[in-house]
Amino acid sequence: MNTTQLPKRRPSSSAGDLPSATPHARPTHSEVPTAEEELGEISDVANPGLSSDTTGSAILVNVWVVWDGYQQEFVETIVGLFEYARTFDGFIAGEVLRGANPTRFVSYLRMRSAEDRQRVLNDSEVAAFLRTAERIARPDVHTYDVLHAFGPSER
Repeated sequence: MNTTQLPKRRPSSSAGDLPSATPHARPTHSEVPTAEEELGEISDVANPGLSSDTTGSAILVNVWVVWDGYQQEFVETIVGLFEYARTFDGFIAGEVLRGANPTRFVSYLRMRSAEDRQRVLNDSEVAAFLRTAERIARPDVHTYDVLHAFGPSER
């Protein structure tokens, strides 16, 4: 009989391992950096090519892979995060997108400036929301500065 052996996982240091029915092995904290570790301090780089209506606008994009069966809990956590983030001065917009694969999500936060974005990222409540989300999802966080924005064409 030919059987395929799964790779051994490192013992998890966090409480509450997922049920064995979960199709993807949950990485431990030491294997995946937290959003805070991944981002660190974000430096604002001057971009002379920015259009005047987007100068200084800053975006945080996070791609999430959510453990199967935890999608609703994840959505509730991220919605709570955005409800809180929208109270910050400099908040412009936020979106949560779900992929065709129901375990994939993208969160998008647009702030007026890199300083506003950093203030949100440094906030202890935001950090708590992110820690909650990271218990049930793997984040891939990146930050962006707007180079150019497009709206409907003027005819």
